[in-house]
Amino acid sequence: YGGIQEILPIAKKIIFRFNRIAGVNLRLDSLQVNLSTHLLATYYRIKYGISYKHPDLDLIKQKYEQLFSFTRFSVRPFEEFVKKDIPDDELALIALYFGGEIKAIEAENLKKQKNDVMIVCSSGIGTSRILKQQLEDRFPEVAFSKPYNTLSYENSSLEDIKLIVSTIKIKNRKGINVLKVSAIPGKQDWKNIESALKKEGLVKTKNPKMNIEGLLDIISEYARIENVNELKKALKQYIENSSTNFLNNKSKITNNSHTKLEEIFTKSNISFVDHANNFREALSLAFEPLIKNRSIETKYIDKIEYLTKKYGPYMMIEKGVLLAHAKPGDGVNKTDFSFLLLKKPVHLVNNNDSEAIKIIIGFATVDTSSHLEKLNDIMKILQNGKAMNNILSVSKKEQLLENSLIN
Repeated sequence: YGGIQEILPIAKKIIFRFNRIAGVNLRLDSLQVNLSTHLLATYYRIKYGISYKHPDLDLIKQKYEQLFSFTRFSVRPFEEFVKKDIPDDELALIALYFGGEIKAIEAENLKKQKNDVMIVCSSGIGTSRILKQQLEDRFPEVAFSKPYNTLSYENSSLEDIKLIVSTIKIKNRKGINVLKVSAIPGKQDWKNIESALKKEGLVKTKNPKMNIEGLLDIISEYARIENVNELKKALKQYIENSSTNFLNNKSKITNNSHTKLEEIFTKSNISFVDHANNFREALSLAFEPLIKNRSIETKYIDKIEYLTKKYGPYMMIEKGVLLAHAKPGDGVNKTDFSFLLLKKPVHLVNNNDSEAIKIIIGFATVDTSSHLEKLNDIMKILQNGKAMNNILSVSKKEQLLENSLIN
């Protein structure tokens, strides 16, 4: 047995596996030696049957569920080396190494960025980046973070963070308010976001009465007011609606250069079926073209099903529309998109009372940016009522391919 020199390459494999499944980038130089030293001690405890009991095992498994799960996957090379499964108590210690490193990186990022609001989603990619752009457009005075995945959120220090906006259900930490919104926020979502930002003092609360009286004073200095009450009424209506009108105007969908679905999706990646027996079958049908052209592995579909079971319908971005995706490390070979229209809607896993799905847009990406341009085109179509009516009115694939989305 070669001691720590034999453990070092195993620790390297473990770190690489953790980075891949967790979608993070832990620094090898700062972690490999420390982890190897710890694994050496773990090796001797396992070899000589020395039992270790972690006093906070249950708390770690509950509070850092995802971290613990990712660690279990990552340590497989070490288990093959010792020819035994690593007990949960030992896994908890290894998980703390990863958690500590993530915490240090995220604390450094937060210190540099000095964010007020943290954005959280399941993977840190996809629609969350478009959500960040929309938030920054609407509230330019607020500092929003990059999108964090759930693992990074669980292990972040949350220093200086005043509010968390999340597209999935997450546990509240350090008493910081968590606001759950849709990936593409609706009117009520925007009201809730603005209200939460005002509560935290991140945007100013307007006082219509004060503004009206101030405007009347200014106007009266330079012009004769014929009807004070009517002018006051008009100004009040203007002030109350100006913010909403401004936001609505910014969110209006501009004319899209794409007129047909096959100009956005590859023709072979567009599917139309009468019905699917269940949610899993619908997912398989949606991603079948990406399996055929080897853009993804089957485990990518497995992960999407798992995420839906765990977090619920957070991938639903419009009524009846599911944007199905996971992380690059979950079985993606190349960036690709697919489109499935179901004549008869299907419900989510184990949730027959949920909103039915008629459209599944599948996308897989190898990184955090190569898909954004096309995803933005897709979002424009989804938010265009005329285009969606045209899509939902077809009764066969030929119509889906031939019909113009915007006449």
